Amino acid sequence: MKPNELQSLCRKWQKILRLQDWDIQIKYVRHWELEDNCQGNVIYKTARNEAVIKILVESDYPDDCEGFPQDQECTLIHELIHLKLSILNIDDDAENQICEGFSKAFVMLDRTK
Repeated sequence: MKPNELQSLCRKWQKILRLQDWDIQIKYVRHWELEDNCQGNVIYKTARNEAVIKILVESDYPDDCEGFPQDQECTLIHELIHLKLSILNIDDDAENQICEGFSKAFVMLDRTK
């Protein structure tokens, strides 16, 4: 996916998730810029509603994607949901499970309409 396509998807999902008041920058990154088995992450400042979302470049996905499916839109939504949850004090593992479940559900619903 091209950077402008991902940025367009970000604007679409910001509207759906009511995050239009956030200034969000999307960056493609290499695998060494993320934790192991990580497809993306978000760094944010809630006081300023600013965030940088890092998405793993397609060329860095493993050849065997079972258990690590490549879906940059789903990763983007996952990171956006972290912004929605940023006001809560949730355990990191629990928050990731919530983000993962919702992002997959949102993408499935959007792609089946």
